Amino acid sequence: MKSNLPKVLHKVCGKPMLFHVIDALKGADVDDFIVVIGHKSDVVRASLNQNIKTAYQDRQLGTGHAVMCCSEFLKDKEGTVIVLAGDAPLITAETIKMSLIFTKTVATRLLYLQVMLTIQQVLEE
Repeated sequence: MKSNLPKVLHKVCGKPMLFHVIDALKGADVDDFIVVIGHKSDVVRASLNQNIKTAYQDRQLGTGHAVMCCSEFLKDKEGTVIVLAGDAPLITAETIKMSLIFTKTVATRLLYLQVMLTIQQVLEE
């Protein structure tokens, strides 16, 4: 982006991209989240509200590595994990809500299907 400002802090419609993502999470009633910071972490951390949790990614080795950097935060959690990019300001609360509903519904159906197939295999043997 040819800028000293971290990418996630570039403004879209007058607000840093990262804040659009955070607002979408809050709008979807996701109140337990963590922001992974790395490049220019001090600048990004300083822009965040004090009550927003952060994890530090010392080297940017991809999304999977960023999630690994959250392992302490995630270790006692249950449920669905949503991974969003901080530079995706067009994500909406509605998209997040629908994704959560879809994930729960599809996961439940897949589990049901697996159980039914297993039962069928046992009965056939």
